[in-house]
Amino acid sequence: MVNYIADKIVYAYENYDSLFLYVVGRVGAGKTSFALHILREIYGSWNILNYVFFDIRKFMEKAYKKISKSSRYKAIVLDDAGATLNALRFREQEMMNIIEIFNFMRTICSGIIFTTPDVYDVLKRIRVKAMFIAQIFPISREKSLARIYETRYSAGYDKYYRKFLKEIEFPRHYPIHREYIKKRNNFIKKRMKELLKKNNNTSRTLHLIRTICPLCERTGILIFRITNNTIYLYIEHGRNDICWIGKLRENKQLFLQATKNIAIPTKI
Repeated sequence: MVNYIADKIVYAYENYDSLFLYVVGRVGAGKTSFALHILREIYGSWNILNYVFFDIRKFMEKAYKKISKSSRYKAIVLDDAGATLNALRFREQEMMNIIEIFNFMRTICSGIIFTTPDVYDVLKRIRVKAMFIAQIFPISREKSLARIYETRYSAGYDKYYRKFLKEIEFPRHYPIHREYIKKRNNFIKKRMKELLKKNNNTSRTLHLIRTICPLCERTGILIFRITNNTIYLYIEHGRNDICWIGKLRENKQLFLQATKNIAIPTKI
C-alpha cells in the first residue's frame, strides 16, 4: 500500500537525504487521504496533524525551532501547496527567500508531500525538485487509486521526464477527518482576519484558499486584493487565467457562493 512511498522517505531520513512528492488530482479525489496515510505509515500512528501545514511560513517557523535543537522532520504535508507557493508570486521577495531555504531542505526535513490539483500551480524553482508525483483518481466512495511516477528535470531542455512506477489503491477514509477539517477551518479563518486588517492606503494581495469558481465552475484560488480600503475579489486558475468578480461589497452573493465551494474533502 502507501508504505512504498513511506519506505523511501524513511530511507531518505536515515541517509540524510530529502524526497519531494507531489500529490495531484481533482478536488475531492483523495489527495489529502493519500498524504495522511503516508504520514501515518511513517510515524506509526494517526497522531500526525502537527506535521500537516497549510501555510509555508508556519512550517518555516517550526522548522527553525527544530533545527535550532539539531533535529529535523522525517516528513510533513504541505496541503494545497499552490495557495502559499503560488507560481504567479515568483517575483515576491518572500517567495525568493523560501526558494533559498528549500535549497537546504534535507537539513530541515527528509520528506515533503505537496498536495495540489495542478503541479504547475507551484513555483517552478520548487516544482523542479520533485522526485515523485502521485496522480490520484477516485474509484469508489471507499477507495482511490494513486499512479506513481518518478520524475526527472532536464535543465538543458527545460523539460520534465516522467517514468511510471506502479499503482496503489488506498482507502479514502481516515479516522482524523474531523480534526483535520477543524485545523483547516482555523487556517481559513486566520487568513480571513488578515484580509480584513488595516492597511487602508496600501495595495496588497492575499491568496486565500482553493475553491470552485462561481463564474466558470473550474477550481482556482480565491484571491482578495485590498486597494485604498476597497476589497476586490477574483479567482486565479493559472498563469494569466483569472475570473474577475470585482468589488466585494458589490458582489457579496458571488463571494458567499465561492466560500461555500471551498475545496474541503467530504467525509466518507
